[in-house]
Amino acid sequence: MARSISNVVAGNFAGRNFGDDLMLAGWLARRSTAAVILAQKVPLVSYSWLDGCARIVQWRLFRSIVLIARSRAFLMCGGTHLNYSSKEPRVAQFRVQLIWLIYGLVCRIFRTDFVLKAVGVGPFDSRFARIIARFTLACAKEVHVRDRSSLAICKSLGAKPIYREDLAFSYLRLVFAERHSETCPAYLLVAPAASTFDLSYWTRRVFETLSQREVDHVIIFAAETDGRRRDSTVCELLATEITRKHTVNVQCVAYKGDLEKVLGLICAADSVLAARYHVVLVAKSLGVPLYPVSYHDKVSQLLREFST
Repeated sequence: MARSISNVVAGNFAGRNFGDDLMLAGWLARRSTAAVILAQKVPLVSYSWLDGCARIVQWRLFRSIVLIARSRAFLMCGGTHLNYSSKEPRVAQFRVQLIWLIYGLVCRIFRTDFVLKAVGVGPFDSRFARIIARFTLACAKEVHVRDRSSLAICKSLGAKPIYREDLAFSYLRLVFAERHSETCPAYLLVAPAASTFDLSYWTRRVFETLSQREVDHVIIFAAETDGRRRDSTVCELLATEITRKHTVNVQCVAYKGDLEKVLGLICAADSVLAARYHVVLVAKSLGVPLYPVSYHDKVSQLLREFST
């Protein structure tokens, strides 16, 4: 079969996850050829950051195998999907891991380059999960990681990963930085992560930050709007709790693929209270006062890199 496609990129894209879309936009911003994007759902609206750069098709097993056979490279791009936590549903996590392994094996069959691009890897709370990850990494022609924790875990699994900066930096430098420069509205932007959410902790942190910044408007941002535990659900819980205890004006905003709108929202904030990795990254990159919540090693390491 002729290799008529340069790259096929698979991930949690097209309005499902702010961070993954931001990394995809960064990767596309550096390319001159269009790519085929595999997404769980084809969006009903077009996104300006994707116009002319990529064609989105719905992620289906047979279709993805055909695309692998027709492409020169198959990229699993962005996000920390190759991991296992004992606190999360077992079946759903093993399903994701096995999907990665299956695609790696299919790429070997068709001699298509299998590339893990800007991925987060680990941690693994299961020996079986580590075995699956080891075989998946062995299938990859290249493994690019964006944080030191993933780098160490990949090496412990016998891989030879390449450490590179997060793809989001490319988009911020090449595209977004040229378009936005003004900051003014007085609001606190809050971005919790559903996977480690604790209502009492986040309520306390919001009130502490409000007292320090002297603002009376809170925007709670749901960065991941689809998945096992959606941020939109915990954001609504947090908004209800804040309004019950305080007269502050609270607004919930869910990510819907409107990448530049969200970047503008972060850029214009008085300050940001965030656990979400890419919200932390954007706030630090744009010089917005940040109150980080380090729920994962990758967030802690990102902050250390900014401080060096």
